[in-house]
Amino acid sequence: MEKKGASNMLHMRGGTGSGSYNEFSKSLQSTVNGFFWPKLALAIANTCKKFQPFADDGTACFAIADFGCSCALNTINSMNFIAQSVAKQASMLALGQAPKLDSPAKQRQFHVQAFFNDLPSNDFNTLFALLSYSHGSATKAEFHFMPCGLPGSFYSSLFPGRYLHIGLCTLALHNLSQVPDAVQDPRSSAWNENGTWILEGCKPETAAAYKRQFAKDFTCFLRHRSQELVPGGLLFCVMIASSIDGTSTSLPKRDHHQLQTNLQIAWRQLVSEGLLEQESLDTFNMPLFTPTMDEVKEVTAAADAQTWGRTCEMMVRNFVGSLIQPHLGLAKFELLMERFRHLAAADDEVYRSSLMRLIVLALSRR
Repeated sequence: MEKKGASNMLHMRGGTGSGSYNEFSKSLQSTVNGFFWPKLALAIANTCKKFQPFADDGTACFAIADFGCSCALNTINSMNFIAQSVAKQASMLALGQAPKLDSPAKQRQFHVQAFFNDLPSNDFNTLFALLSYSHGSATKAEFHFMPCGLPGSFYSSLFPGRYLHIGLCTLALHNLSQVPDAVQDPRSSAWNENGTWILEGCKPETAAAYKRQFAKDFTCFLRHRSQELVPGGLLFCVMIASSIDGTSTSLPKRDHHQLQTNLQIAWRQLVSEGLLEQESLDTFNMPLFTPTMDEVKEVTAAADAQTWGRTCEMMVRNFVGSLIQPHLGLAKFELLMERFRHLAAADDEVYRSSLMRLIVLALSRR
């Protein structure tokens, strides 16, 4: 797979019907939001104490952005939550009172410019249809909510300097800007032959190449956001972490994820049975990396084995299906999904114990 493919093709499954990311994310939204929204509210409260960007004449514009927004209600709800939290803080600060997260806010209008950022391949049509439905019936609010689409990679510059007040990035930074070049080069010691990711048994050189790519991408992300945020502005990130903590010397083991493992096993089985070509496996790698941190929060879902197998299948379809399907073709992709679903159902206990851990970063621009 060419390195440009990840940037141009990677996206969640669009639309609103069965199997769409919008439908799939509903089961995870309340759990994830319940985890990070209280932390986000506290970070916003602390941020609003540092500066007062709210003009009395209502002309001030407060700029917020969701980096890697995708195309479901979860991004809309998160951006609404930010806007409402800022409105509450603005009202309390205008009254000269100490802001309290659980206290009612005085009605006071100002403009909130909300930027929804993702790659151009994202289903922005579905996103803005959901936005229209969500805000179409609103008659009174503490703020004027002004949504904007912003296609482009969040590893690049997206705003003028000192423009953005609050940036949000949830469960998106594990997506790399590209598969590392060395991983796709048969002449390189990092070539990931017969593999799709940095799973147990992969070469240390392969894992090191992924780590370097993550470091490069994450550095770019932080550098651009630091330039775009106003002084005192907030960058709030929720990242998927590795399932096992470790050091840089144990990358293959610490980045062992059952979801990707069973996908690779299913692919290898179909190759050995002659149903898929070896070349299809040797030339495909996932542009993903999940860093480690000692303190992470684990999110699990309770489900029976078969339901869990279907749930994991939908994760693969949504997270990397847009890359695998054009690589294999529809018929072979469905064959791979069927095999993967059976493997996931058999390993449901492993999934529930180690599927997802989260890293939360709340960074303030000086």
